[in-house]
Amino acid sequence: MNLTEEQMAKIKTIMDELRKQGPRPWDKPQGPEMGDPLRPSWEKLDEAIEKVLTDEQKNKFLELRKTRRPGPAEGGPPRPPSPL
Repeated sequence: MNLTEEQMAKIKTIMDELRKQGPRPWDKPQGPEMGDPLRPSWEKLDEAIEKVLTDEQKNKFLELRKTRRPGPAEGGPPRPPSPL
């Protein structure tokens, strides 16, 4: 998306702040926490990132979001286990 150094720093700060909160979209949810509890975190992350982007970058970001694979809570298949 051709992010500037300043944009990358801002997005890193956003992710660091969200990392302090929970649930976090990049964590692997377990049991009943799968799916829906993460949706507000993803939405908050997406909204914060969009504020940093130019109009052209926002359009590309929105296109990338459309390709995001749905999780089990959204009717998608279960995700494979992490190799880590």
